[in-house]
This record gives sequence, C-alpha cells and structure tokens, in this order.
Amino acid sequence: MLALVLLFCLFILGVPYALYRDSQQLEQPVVVFKAHSWREVPAVLSLLLFLGAMLVLAGVLVSQPTSSWAAWLGALALVLVSLGLGFVLIRRHISYWQHDRHATLTIYRQEQRAEYRNKGVLVSFALADVVQITHHTPDSGRAIYSYRVFTLRDGTELLLTCLMYNYLGPQELMPAALHQTVRCRMCWLPGDELRFLKLF
Repeated sequence: MLALVLLFCLFILGVPYALYRDSQQLEQPVVVFKAHSWREVPAVLSLLLFLGAMLVLAGVLVSQPTSSWAAWLGALALVLVSLGLGFVLIRRHISYWQHDRHATLTIYRQEQRAEYRNKGVLVSFALADVVQITHHTPDSGRAIYSYRVFTLRDGTELLLTCLMYNYLGPQELMPAALHQTVRCRMCWLPGDELRFLKLF
C-alpha cells in the first residue's frame, strides 16, 4: 500500500515537472515534438475517479435494505452513464495514441524548416509554407482532447494530437500562419467517430 501511495505522489509531482521541461524545449535550436501517452492522463484520471465514485454511489443505493425501484433505476442510470463515459474517454485516448505514437515533428529554428515523420512518411517543409493552423477543440471548458491540423502551401495537411505537445506547441513557432479554431463536441479524429458508432 505504501508503494502505491509513493508511486501516486511521484506521479503527481512528476507530471508538472515534465510539462515544465516540455515548455522549455521551445527555446532550443532544434525542437522535437513526440507523442507521450501520459500527457492527458491527469485530466482523464480525475474524470475516471469521478465516474468510479458514481459507481460506488450506485452500489450504495442498491445495497440499502430499504432500497426501492427508484433507487434501483437511479443506480442503473449511474452505472450506464459512468461506464459509457469511461469507455468513450479510454477509446479516444487510444485512438489519439495510435495516430501519433510513431510520429515526430522536428523543427530547426535557425534554418526555419521542419520535418514530420510518421510510419514511414516523411514531409519536409519550410515554416513559412504553413499557411493555416486549425485547432479542433471541445465546446465546453478545458480541452481534454484536442488536435491541430497544419495546412501547407501545397495543400498537404498534417494532423497533430494533443499527445505531441502541451500548452505550448509547434504553432508557437509558426506565428505567420493563419490560426483558426473549430469547436466540436467530442473532438474525435477524422473518421474515428464513424468507427466508434459502428461498434454499436
């Protein structure tokens, strides 16, 4: 039990430090953006803990000796909502990770050029060739999952999820590009929402 508490404390202290180190790399002459699965874990973990508390509440409702049909229906609703939302969160995290786990974006600040690599694909371009950056972010509150599409002058589009950067990302090094924000309900990756719906 003590080992779990120490591991949790190390995680709580380690994530802000890792975020700070990531933000400092923008000052380097060569900046490398890579996917890290832990980037959205703190926010997702807090939501999963809340959903777990809903499951515990459902268990308390049905374990009362005087529980009625209303309590059973309320417990069933809590279970369905918590399991459904938990599944959606985990599914979205996996899809983001599958998209970017082999991707790297290397920016050479002095030469003002960049290289994007992902699963054998290599795209080399000048930073000035990025004409538009479209940020896809959820409608409400803090964006747990979001992604950006970098559109090049020749029409090539590069999609980078939030697992590749934190608050400061490659868009900070491309101020000349047109920045646009698109609000979406769940911020599924293109085509992912259809694949998710086919599960049902």
